[in-house]
Amino acid sequence: MSIVKGFQITAALGEFGEWEGVDSPELDVTTDDYYPPGARTPQKLPSIGKYADITLSRAYDPSKDNPVEDWVKRYLNGRDTARNLTVFVFNDQSAIQTSKTYIVKPTGTKPPAGKSGDGAIAMFTLKLCVESEV
Repeated sequence: MSIVKGFQITAALGEFGEWEGVDSPELDVTTDDYYPPGARTPQKLPSIGKYADITLSRAYDPSKDNPVEDWVKRYLNGRDTARNLTVFVFNDQSAIQTSKTYIVKPTGTKPPAGKSGDGAIAMFTLKLCVESEV
């Protein structure tokens, strides 16, 4: 078994490129109580599962991020489809340790804040919900 130390996580969203800031989706499985015949205590059986929303962020670049905003608007108006998001985990030697692919739908964007002259990097944020894991 290998332990990943000094890891880095990035994501690739379809034709929209790489994202440096990734909140990986968390799988939450609920359980139901099942009482077998004659039992006084329940058994916990797995029920439905759902993924938490994903938040992606990267330094704002209008040439790369305007198409993302257009996709979100088209999707919310019913004129576009979901995309594949692949999350990569790299080890400290920059070799890919693992990757997972999800089918995601956009739920919103957050353009950079309107602060001028503070010297900070303007960040673009995209919020996605996970439809399923591929």
